[in-house]
Amino acid sequence: MTNQEAIRILNEQRNKFMDEWVDFGGVNEAYDMAIALLKEQEPIKPKSKVRHGENGQIQHWCGNCMAMLHGKPKYCSNCGRQVKWE
Repeated sequence: MTNQEAIRILNEQRNKFMDEWVDFGGVNEAYDMAIALLKEQEPIKPKSKVRHGENGQIQHWCGNCMAMLHGKPKYCSNCGRQVKWE
């Protein structure tokens, strides 16, 4: 199951039972937290720019925190977000 599928299921279940629920023990807050954490785990595309004057070298920055990425790492060394290189 992907994160997006899990988010869809959580949202569907919460919406389905919302009228019947009384928020015992912070159930809605727990749903919100789970969805937010799943979204944070999604890989994010880097921001890229061609650097002129140095053989047209391309620089990449993390799409989450804008830290410079060296090479093509799987994760940002600054914020830990997974980088999507597609």
